[in-house]
Amino acid sequence: MRSRAVWLMGLGLLLAGCSDPGKELASSDSKARARAIHDLVAKGGDYAAEQLAPLARNEDAAAASQAITALGRVRSDRAVEALNDVAVQEQRAALRHLAVVSLSRQGGPKATDTLRRVIANDPAAPVRAEAAMGLAVVGSMDDVPLLVQVARAETDPVAAAGELTALGTLTGVEFVYDPNEPPEVRRKHIEEACDLAVRFYEMAKGLRPKGF
Repeated sequence: MRSRAVWLMGLGLLLAGCSDPGKELASSDSKARARAIHDLVAKGGDYAAEQLAPLARNEDAAAASQAITALGRVRSDRAVEALNDVAVQEQRAALRHLAVVSLSRQGGPKATDTLRRVIANDPAAPVRAEAAMGLAVVGSMDDVPLLVQVARAETDPVAAAGELTALGTLTGVEFVYDPNEPPEVRRKHIEEACDLAVRFYEMAKGLRPKGF
């Protein structure tokens, strides 16, 4: 009897260890959901991303945030696709911001293309700023013209700071800019930074910079 009890206990533990974490994502228990997300990230691949993708658009912002962060750690084309959807289509700016952070962690052509789209189109300044910072990490010198165009048209000082920081990272130049300065001073510094960034871009591309 004792041996049978031990055998049944072992079988129960084995089955518990083989449970599908995807089924626990819908749990109202935040700890159970967090464990399921952790297990899915450990499994990785398209399966994990497919399970996490719907949760990333959940009405519960906390659950969606967990899924978006997890998708940034799953190396999978499906994970990038799910993050792209959140970054471009989600109505909640905080979740778009988080998706941009995860896309910057993922890198790759598809993620980088979405960052460019967000920089040019997102209505929230913090999201645009974060996308610019991400592009500075996963982008290249080829992104300087876009950042210059966006910075010159930027009306929000916080977003402009992110865009100029990204330009500085890509060109290796530290620009003078303080978002707390008067608007006319900020505009002057933006134009000066953009002009200088264009010159460095043209030199890097073997073009003859204007004024040289």
